[in-house]
Amino acid sequence: MSEQKYRVKTIVFTSGERVPLLLDSKVQSLFYPTLFITTRVSGPGQSFNTVISYLSAIKRL
Repeated sequence: MSEQKYRVKTIVFTSGERVPLLLDSKVQSLFYPTLFITTRVSGPGQSFNTVISYLSAIKRL
């Protein structure tokens, strides 16, 4: 079985805001998926689970 290349991790800020990130095998955030999520998907009216769904789809590409 191969090692998982990417994973989704949720960061919780002191304000309570939850931010999901796509991490590589070196536990580094991937720039372009994070940019896409923050500029196109996240925002008013979008649920946290919607953002998780987008990241989960991106990690399978």
